[in-house]
Parts: sequence; structure tokens; C-alpha cells
Amino acid sequence: MEPRLLVVMQGECLQELLHDNNFQVTLATSCQEAEKLIGASSYVALVVQTAISTQEEMATVQRLLSLSAPSPLILVASAWHVSFLVNLWHNGVFAFLAAPHKYVKLKELIAIAVEHDGHREVQKIISAIPCWIEVNVPAQPTYLIRLTSFFECLLHDLADQEQKRIIYAFRELVQNAMEHGNHFCTTKNINIRFVKSQEALIFQVEDEGPGFDMQILPHAVGSKKNTALDVVRYRKQTGMRPGGLGISTILGIADDLVYNQKGNAVIMIKYLNKKVVEAK
Repeated sequence: MEPRLLVVMQGECLQELLHDNNFQVTLATSCQEAEKLIGASSYVALVVQTAISTQEEMATVQRLLSLSAPSPLILVASAWHVSFLVNLWHNGVFAFLAAPHKYVKLKELIAIAVEHDGHREVQKIISAIPCWIEVNVPAQPTYLIRLTSFFECLLHDLADQEQKRIIYAFRELVQNAMEHGNHFCTTKNINIRFVKSQEALIFQVEDEGPGFDMQILPHAVGSKKNTALDVVRYRKQTGMRPGGLGISTILGIADDLVYNQKGNAVIMIKYLNKKVVEAK
């Protein structure tokens, strides 16, 4: 039987969802209608497009969240207040997507939500205030996708190109921690801290792996001892997937990138005030 999906959304994306054979889609034209439908039937996931910029809109999403639990709720936010966004994340919204959005990304989040067991959420939110976010997740790519989407919404006030560059660097750091640090071992966790001040954005990513030495890194560009060609040869010889340019790219995006002595934790700093960088 096809999974039942409740969607509160308008636009071309909705038409594509309707023609997707993977889901049995039920439409709601408003959050109020969605509340009635949830009371009459059960759904594997709920997709809601709305603004969360007022207390009333915030309360509406919270009601839907309560009614639909433990089924995952994906919130497509057309506008939002950052404190509301963080509060809803802390209270159990499964994933966020900034509008206007790409259909491919929405479909990807829906697929993750449908496969997710709401009774066994293992993401642990340690701090949930806009200036200090801290979360602990297992080394599973599905959490990387959810976190990336959340931070894209959280950093919506940045210029579009700058936001994309920072999110790319963040994604690479978490991907490296999951793949090279924890080797995608689901019993090992990644700890992520994000601090925002008036002058800078600070990301810290820590894994449970043995760490590494930046100067001895044959599978990636970043060390002074290897070139892109060296990396390509090494990865081919050892059967690794193509890649290895992540750290080099991050170094071109971050204003500071600092690893701890063990090499299993990294801090990335991006200054918001360019005068801070120039004074260094």
C-alpha cells in the first residue's frame, strides 16, 4: 500500500507530488482543514507550507505538530522569525525547507520522513536558542540532509551567495566527520555547535573517530604535502570515491579553520564584519 502523505501547499510542486507514484497524497487547502483530516485518518508524514512570522502562525504549526505526532512534519517556510524557527525545531519539527524551494530537495526530505520511525528519533538537541545551537546526531547521511536544510533557513538573512558558500562548508565538515571520522557507524555520534554573534558565525563539528593530522592527509587536498593529482591517484588506488577537494574548498570559504590536537574536532569561523578580517 502506498504511504499516505498529507500536504498543505499550493503551486507547481504540488502537482508533481500528485503524479508521484510513491505517495498517496491527500490535499488540504489550509492548516485548519489539515487539522480535521489528521483527526479522521493517519499519515506517514505531513508537509506544510506556511509563514511562521507571527505568534498565531507559530501556534498553528505547533497544533499540527501535536496532532500529527509521531508522524514527521516537514515545514516549508515562506517567511519566518528565527526564534520561532528554532523553537519549532526544538519541539519536534522533522525538517525545514526555505521557500521558494527546489522540488528535488523536498522530495528527498519526504522520502527520508516516510522511512523514518518517529518513535525512535535519536537526534538530541542540547541547546536551542538562535545564538547557540547544539545538537548530537548519529553518523547517518539522512541527518546531514535535515541539518543542512535547517541551517539554510537559519541563515536566511545572509546574501544568497554567501549563505550557499557557508552551507557548503558546513555540509563538508559534517560529511567528513560522518564518513572519515565515524565511518558512517550508526552507533557513533557527531556533535555540532553553532554560535552566532554580531561579528561572526562559529561552527564546531566533533566526531568519535581517532582523528587525523592535517599535514598527513593523502586522500584530500589541504595538506602542504600533496596536490590535486596526488589525491586523485591515491583515491583511485585505494578504491575511494572521487573527491578530496572538500577541505581545500572550505579553506577558501572560512576565515579561520582550526582543528584540535587529536584531529577529531574542528572549528570554522566566518566573520560577518569584514573589518575584523582586515584587522587580523
